[in-house]
Amino acid sequence: MRRKFLVATDGSPAATAAVEAGVQLASEQDAGVTFLHVVEPDGVVAPPFGAMIAKPIALDKPEEDEPLAAAAEIARADDVRFDLRLVAGFDYETILATADEIDAILIAVGSNRHGALGTAFLGSVSQELLKRSRRPLLVVHPTSAPVPAAV
Repeated sequence: MRRKFLVATDGSPAATAAVEAGVQLASEQDAGVTFLHVVEPDGVVAPPFGAMIAKPIALDKPEEDEPLAAAAEIARADDVRFDLRLVAGFDYETILATADEIDAILIAVGSNRHGALGTAFLGSVSQELLKRSRRPLLVVHPTSAPVPAAV
C-alpha cells in the first residue's frame, strides 16, 4: 500500500501554501496526495440544543472545482500522484473523516492567522485539527518559506 497525504484546500493563499508544501513533501517521500475541498452543506439547520451533525457528502465533478484544479496543476508539475475530493460537510470533521478513510500519514492545512480575537469569532480549522487529530498535522502559513529539499 502506498503512503498517502491529505491536503485540505479552499484556494486561499494559506491553503495554496499548504498544497505546495504537501506536494513537495509527497514528492520527496514518494507518497500520493488526496486534495480535499470541503464546502458548506446546503440546508443544514442548527438544532435548538446540542451539536450540529451532518454526514459528509461527496459532490460530483471535483476536477471542475477551482481550488482543486489549482492543486492538481501543482501536483502535475512535480509529477506527484493525486486524487481530488469535493465534499459538502463541516470542515475539520470532514477533514478528519477523510484522513481516516484514506489512512493518511499526514494532514496538511493552511492557517490564515486570524489572531486571538478573529479565532474567537471565526473559529480555526487548524486549531480544531490540532486538538482532535490522531495523525501528524502540518500547518502552513502563506508566508512560510519552502521546505528545503532533502539532501
